[in-house]
Amino acid sequence: RSLKLQFLYFIGQMSRVLVQETTWKHTAGMVLFWVVTMFCHTSTMNVVNKRLRSLLPPETHPPLPDLGHDFIPKMDEGANDVLLALQVLLCIGVTVSCASGRMEMLFRYALAYSVLVWLRSCTILVTTLPATGNHCQHPKQIKHPLLNAFLGVVTGGAASTHCGDLMFSGHTIALVLSMMITLTYQERRSLKVAAVLLFIADVYCIIATRSHYTVDIVVGVYVTLTTWHLTPATWHSFVSALSTYEPLSLPTHNEPYLVEGEMAVLDVDSPCEDSASEM
Repeated sequence: RSLKLQFLYFIGQMSRVLVQETTWKHTAGMVLFWVVTMFCHTSTMNVVNKRLRSLLPPETHPPLPDLGHDFIPKMDEGANDVLLALQVLLCIGVTVSCASGRMEMLFRYALAYSVLVWLRSCTILVTTLPATGNHCQHPKQIKHPLLNAFLGVVTGGAASTHCGDLMFSGHTIALVLSMMITLTYQERRSLKVAAVLLFIADVYCIIATRSHYTVDIVVGVYVTLTTWHLTPATWHSFVSALSTYEPLSLPTHNEPYLVEGEMAVLDVDSPCEDSASEM
């Protein structure tokens, strides 16, 4: 329930920012791209859930050996969702409190998340791993795939049936991106420390609840951090970087590598100004 509430609150706050700072055309395009991305992803999870039920019964395919599972005691599921909700709410607070740059923050988050979801759709589809020691040992049958995919889009996966989508962790994507919003755009050290502590606690809970193997989280952190740092802050910057990029020319004999044209230097990591300080 807490995950559903924080997702709906996130949609409400971001919709308010979109209406204030962008045109309806840009808003509709961003929302449409997000919906298509999430629907394709949740449809892929339907396929993975079916493969897990038919190909990897727990009697013949027990959980894989995992150091995190060996050293961290098992706990009830749900705690990781609560901590993720707190991290996302902190991210929302940082975004809404900014006097300027809110749209840039939202665009960067949405673009990075969409790219990561497409990457994750590929990895969970090509290889199905045995379920961890949680409820996915006995995955439920999905009777209405389209409805289940729709519920996954609307609730961020909270109300949909899905098992087997392990490599890499979707929780880690949202967790790291939300943390990076705070670390990149917030100047208050106390909030940065809170974001890091929430990240560490949530990683512990993801492993303790057996929601993922440890490698799912490790790879998720690698990929998400890399994608975040490669993602421009604005659509204009994104298009500008693509239009001005020219590949390195191949050297002949002992000539050095030459770069034709110049890449725009994008200042995407400057902290936002607190709205309270401008008043």
